[in-house]
Amino acid sequence: EYCSVEMENVFKDLGYERKETSVAMVLQLNNLVLKNQDSLNETIEIKENNGHLDQWMVPLIAAFNSTFNVAEQYAKTHEQALKKNVRLHHFSLYQNNKPITSMTLSLNNKIARIDDVGTLPEFQGRGYATQLMQHALIEAKKLGASHCFLEASESGLSIYQQLGFKPLFKNHIYAR
Repeated sequence: EYCSVEMENVFKDLGYERKETSVAMVLQLNNLVLKNQDSLNETIEIKENNGHLDQWMVPLIAAFNSTFNVAEQYAKTHEQALKKNVRLHHFSLYQNNKPITSMTLSLNNKIARIDDVGTLPEFQGRGYATQLMQHALIEAKKLGASHCFLEASESGLSIYQQLGFKPLFKNHIYAR
């Protein structure tokens, strides 16, 4: 929102163009809205996968059109952070013992942040990410967080707004 025309021209001159827009959002955890999840399959299980990041990254690879090598490097940085006692929680939602949705919850004092929300494409649109988000938000609240932040694609806004997240500002994403 704050990118001037002059800055846009600098990006353009460097060979970058605006590819997408994301929205920074916040939720006061005492305003958490829990959605009814009765329609979801009963073979669902949610696990914290801090010790199994190889399973946590499976849905993320497909959801973000990534590769195993990229995801493996990303998981290694998360492993290093965990070794340094960074408060990261890697959650995955399983159906029939298969991870189909994953996400990351990070905590710093009373602030939580959600990242890496991804669902296998063939399972998208069925409420699995919402169920996993609710689980993580309840955990964040239990762990003492008062607010949760995230950055959403414009296409994902409705999911987060249904949970009570409010937009703060937009970010324009540039790439070559």
